[in-house]
Amino acid sequence: MTERVPVAPTIGEIARRLGVAVHRVEYVVRSRDLAPVSWAGNCRVFSEADVAFIGAQIRRIDAREVRCLGHFPSFSCLDLAFRRF
Repeated sequence: MTERVPVAPTIGEIARRLGVAVHRVEYVVRSRDLAPVSWAGNCRVFSEADVAFIGAQIRRIDAREVRCLGHFPSFSCLDLAFRRF
């Protein structure tokens, strides 16, 4: 009989689960002041609720970019923020 070893949701594991780059997960963790529930050596470990929250925040950011770029496909959101029409 084999037992499954639980995978601790670290930054890298969260990025793998969500299918996004590690720096995007790092951005959400830092900008939302998410504290890890524990440490595994030098790695931060997050709860499953944190994983869901991070995923929701990344989807929210992506949706905002799509809405912004939908009106002006040749500009980024930063271009639009500093441009006068």
